Amino acid sequence: MVSRGLKEYLQIDLLQVHVITSVRTQGRFGKGQGQEYTEAYVVEYWRPGMEKWKRWKTFQGKEILPGNINTYSEVENILQPIIFASKVRIYPYSQYDRTVCLRAEIVGCPWEEGIISYSIPKGVQRGIEIDLSDKSYDGHEDDERYVEGLGQLVDGQKGKDNFRLDQGFGKGYEWVGWRNDTPNLLGRPIEITFEFDGVRNFSAVIIHTSNMFIKDVQVFVRAKVFFSIGGRQYIGEPVQFSYMPDTMLDHARDVTIKLHHRLGRYLQLHLYFAARWLMLSEITFISGKNGGTRNRT
Repeated sequence: MVSRGLKEYLQIDLLQVHVITSVRTQGRFGKGQGQEYTEAYVVEYWRPGMEKWKRWKTFQGKEILPGNINTYSEVENILQPIIFASKVRIYPYSQYDRTVCLRAEIVGCPWEEGIISYSIPKGVQRGIEIDLSDKSYDGHEDDERYVEGLGQLVDGQKGKDNFRLDQGFGKGYEWVGWRNDTPNLLGRPIEITFEFDGVRNFSAVIIHTSNMFIKDVQVFVRAKVFFSIGGRQYIGEPVQFSYMPDTMLDHARDVTIKLHHRLGRYLQLHLYFAARWLMLSEITFISGKNGGTRNRT
C-alpha cells in the first residue's frame, strides 16, 4: 500500500556508476487481468562518495514524476538534469492509499570518467535574468564553494556560443560563470578540484569555455594544473599553460591543456581571468588507470 508517505520503493543496483538519462515505467499487465499501476513516483539515487541518498528534482524544484494511466502502456520520463548513480530507488507516490505494481527500466550507460566529485566556487548571477551557478550540482555548499558533488561541468552538454539565448531552461543554462571583482575571488584564480576513484595517468584536460568578448567574457589567460595522490598536498611543479587572448572570434571553444602523463588521484585547476567574466561549460579528461589512456565516451 502506498500513499504520499514515500515509504516503499523499488531499488535497482547498477553495480557501477552510470549516466542515467530517463526512467520508463509500466504497471502489472497480468495477461490483461492486472489492475495495479503507479500514477506518479519520486526518484532517489546514490553513488560511491555520497554520504546519503539524494532526491532527484528538476531545475524548477519539482520532485514528483508522472507515472502510468493504465497497466499496459509504457511511460518514459526524460531526466533533466541527468543523474550520476550506481543505485536508484523509485518511490511510488499517490494522493490516496492504494495498491500499486511497478515494472521499471533505467536508461543510460556506464560512466567511465572515474570522477567521484569536484568542488568549485559558487557561480554568480549576471544581471536579473542570467543565473551562472552550477544548477545541477548535487553536493552541498561550504562557505563560498560547492563541494562533494557532480554537476553541469561533467554532464556532456556544451553551452551555446551565445550564453544569453534561452534553450528552454533559462538564459545561461549550461554555463557556470564568475566575475573577477567578486569579493572572494578578487585577485585570485578560479580553483576547481577533482577527486577520482583511483590514481590516474593524465594525458590532457579539455575545457569548453566562452569567448564572447563583446560581453566582457574571455577564455582564461593562463592556467596551472596541480596533482596529488592523497589530496592534502600538491607536490611537484604544476603544469602551466598560457592562452593568447582572442578578440576577433567570439564563439565558444574547447581549450586543450596537455598534462604529459602526470599521475594523481586529485587534480586541481587554477584558471586566471583575462576579462571581467570567466565562463565554463564542460571539463573533460583524457586519462586512464595503470598507465593506459583513453578518450571520453
